[in-house]
Amino acid sequence: MHLRHLAAALTLAISSAYAAPQSWLQQNLPPQTTAYLRLPNLWFLENHKLAASAIYQSDAYREQTAAVRRALIQRLLTLLPAEARQPLQNLQQHLDAPLEIALLQDKNELNLLIAATAQFADDQALQQTLAQTFPAPWQVGADRIEQRGEPPIAYRYDAANQRLLLSTGLVKNPADSLKYLSEDGGDAPFTALQSRLDPKADGLYLWLDPQNPLIQMKTRDWQPILQRLGLDHTRQLALAWSVSDERPHLQISLVQADDAPLNLPTARGATLELPYHGDISALAALTLPSDAQIEGIAQSGGKLKQALQQTLGISADDLAALGTLYYLADDNGGYLVLPQSAKPALDALLGKLQQSGVLNKRETLQDGIEHLAFTSLAAQGAKHSEQDNVFKKTADTAFNTLMSQLQNHYYLRAEGDYLLISDLPQPLLARKNLAADAPTVARWLAAEHIDLGDSAYAYIQNQRHLGRDSYYNGLKRLQAYADLAQSPLDIMALPDASQLPASGAVALRLRGDGKNPTLTLDLQNGIDDLLNLANGTATIASIGILSAIALPAYQDYTIRSRIAQNLLPASALQHDLADALAAGKKINPKNYPSPGKNIHVETSGDIRITLENADKYSGATLTLHYDRAGKQWQCQTVIPARYLPPQCR
Repeated sequence: MHLRHLAAALTLAISSAYAAPQSWLQQNLPPQTTAYLRLPNLWFLENHKLAASAIYQSDAYREQTAAVRRALIQRLLTLLPAEARQPLQNLQQHLDAPLEIALLQDKNELNLLIAATAQFADDQALQQTLAQTFPAPWQVGADRIEQRGEPPIAYRYDAANQRLLLSTGLVKNPADSLKYLSEDGGDAPFTALQSRLDPKADGLYLWLDPQNPLIQMKTRDWQPILQRLGLDHTRQLALAWSVSDERPHLQISLVQADDAPLNLPTARGATLELPYHGDISALAALTLPSDAQIEGIAQSGGKLKQALQQTLGISADDLAALGTLYYLADDNGGYLVLPQSAKPALDALLGKLQQSGVLNKRETLQDGIEHLAFTSLAAQGAKHSEQDNVFKKTADTAFNTLMSQLQNHYYLRAEGDYLLISDLPQPLLARKNLAADAPTVARWLAAEHIDLGDSAYAYIQNQRHLGRDSYYNGLKRLQAYADLAQSPLDIMALPDASQLPASGAVALRLRGDGKNPTLTLDLQNGIDDLLNLANGTATIASIGILSAIALPAYQDYTIRSRIAQNLLPASALQHDLADALAAGKKINPKNYPSPGKNIHVETSGDIRITLENADKYSGATLTLHYDRAGKQWQCQTVIPARYLPPQCR
């Protein structure tokens, strides 16, 4: 018998619990706690506690599910070594969820505590079972299990409360570690965070102190990345899966040092007493960062702010002044929603965009709708392409001229306490037909048990038949369990999905401020929801991807544009040198005057350019080399390709 076998037994022991009792070890842990894990049972991702999911509480479903799970666990036990199988089967019958594991550190001693609910008649019965679980050469005493070469295990059993506690680790006497526990209530450092993430203390909960030397050592290779993200100052890290407010939640939360908050904006949300038509398909919240917050992430020395000012004539502060923006999609269409209090900031922003030439037209149409026409990204791209392309042809110029006519059109209308913006006027006009008693977004959020008040970023996907599809996927998995366990399953006796809601919402939210950010995934039916979100999952993923790459991509564009500006003056030289090299002439640099101090012609016919005003690549060298065989110019440089203009890639 090895300790890993005991771990397997404890894990499998909590497999049969359908509704786990409340945990108890977490209530008694001391400040020396470094890490803590609570496993409610092996099936916690599949458990459903929602009122809307009453079919999961039906006798047929509960009885058959429990029987199949028990059979599957017994089959898994057969995979263990023969010498461990029978003892572990015996122990497994007496243990129940939840399983709690805590790591305590006091000076140089590390103590591992394992707690579970156990059902034994008395201490003698427990000792007898442990003797079967740990056969010779293990020695099982009244409060201790030991074997030469293995860490000793101290144990304590509370028969009245059916609590079994094991203690082991790098300690002289594991029983001494039990003195740290307070029977009257502990003061573990994760208590406050747990009360917010898992107030019932009956879900999955993982907590770490990232500043502990042991954890620092284990994450040594990650420290450079953590430093760049500002996560090297994290004081607490928690992951929780719990059910509250009639919803399963998966949450990841951080506690940052007071002097090292993350560069995250604080939500300034509205109550959204805004009527909607039909059904809501999607709802999003976006709080834009300030100049200081962007600079804290980019660390560009103010160059990013300068580039934004030069390109658009605005700053990030101008955008952040709008507060938290919302996007609503209902049966009428999609709208960007701002509170009326954002009107002065919006007018100021549009005024600056108009001055910079990005906003080309602003006019008032009928029914109080305002038309806004912006220079499109395609037009801006065509402009830059014309500047970057040193080999431009007449056809290319004509195409770029054509593309430059494209505009982005938006339509703005005030409605009560809100400003609505859409890319077509029709969705705004259709809202005039809303009934006087039309439901509001706030009422819908309350019914879905989703709070956006403290969410700086959020995306909610409302999908038809989400509950049905999640339930049926669970039944398919139950059939697979039955096959593996060779256990009978009466699939015909299980209820259909007609009692489930016609649609379901899943939300991804970033809550809190820079000191205590929490990423929350709100599900409706459990983990199967993620398998059925289809385009919604892709949308959620897209938000995360865009958040991760938007800022670096803009930086790349800025550097690439400035490098292209360095190449543009050399275009005339390239034409002359290409003709001479194609004719086999020797190159005398004196015959080719340089258009700038940073551009030099070599005797080989190469053009060497020392980059100027190119951010971090200022002073770097880029050489233009003419390939006679291919009759085209090539770029030779150590600068990464993503920073180079199109002709250099």
